[in-house]
Amino acid sequence: TNPGRVCTLIPAHEWNSMFAHDPTTPKISDETACWGMAYKVKSGMEQQVKAHLDYREKDGYTIDFVDVFDGSLEQPVLTDVMVYVGVSDNPSFAGASSLHDTAKVIAHAEGPSGTNREYLFHLCRALREKNPRAVDLYLESLEKLVNEIVA
Repeated sequence: TNPGRVCTLIPAHEWNSMFAHDPTTPKISDETACWGMAYKVKSGMEQQVKAHLDYREKDGYTIDFVDVFDGSLEQPVLTDVMVYVGVSDNPSFAGASSLHDTAKVIAHAEGPSGTNREYLFHLCRALREKNPRAVDLYLESLEKLVNEIVA
């Protein structure tokens, strides 16, 4: 096994601080949309699902609560939705690396679930398929660099 990287939600202020001196990494604001999916947990299953997620997302993540918007980005459709985020003061947080260094890791890493590049490619494809406006400049840059490395 050759561990890779995962896509992690990071608070905007921490992201910009980590990448302040890296011109290749896009900067974000508190108003930057983070595209993804929200799932409703079947009533009565909340504790079981949370216990599973706490185990799966252990070691590197902190729970936060956010508002969720639909494609219009006008009014939240859900409020106080639990999400796991990476924070830099967590001892298991991998920290910042340049876009190119991250692409090299992703291009060559493989674990029990498959290659890290397939994880990235599936994530980018899923975002494009769910909503054509779901543009993440960082992920798009990573996808392009990883494709160049493995070509």
